[in-house]
Amino acid sequence: MISAVIERCAGIDVGRKFVVVCVMVGAARETPEQEIRKFSTVNQDLEKLRQWLHEEQCTHVVMESTGSYWKPIYNILDDGELTVVLANSQQVKNLRGHKTDRQDSRWLAHLLRHADPAEFHTESGDSGTAGSDATAEAVDWVCH
Repeated sequence: MISAVIERCAGIDVGRKFVVVCVMVGAARETPEQEIRKFSTVNQDLEKLRQWLHEEQCTHVVMESTGSYWKPIYNILDDGELTVVLANSQQVKNLRGHKTDRQDSRWLAHLLRHADPAEFHTESGDSGTAGSDATAEAVDWVCH
């Protein structure tokens, strides 16, 4: 088992009307506790999401940079206390088969938990591909 690098993190599956968030918390060499919640994408609920992440003492959050849906979420979460990571959706695709928002959020949290945060870029850009090279390295490192 690969030890975790980040002990308190979250993965967010972004949709047009809602986001599904998986928080993983646990010591580096232990199986983390996981909690998954769903929030609508209205500002009031996104503020509740940010509050929950702070209550869980998350230090890092990752979400796919799909279309433009990630932008309002990024803007609310990027408060100077959380490190918000944008991942290229082509490079963090989950395994084949039936996928769900819950599975995607769990997969993203898992990748972030086992990646070196210094390898990720946290810059946002209109291309929606921020962090692509580093994410590919992290995915390769976790999966092989």
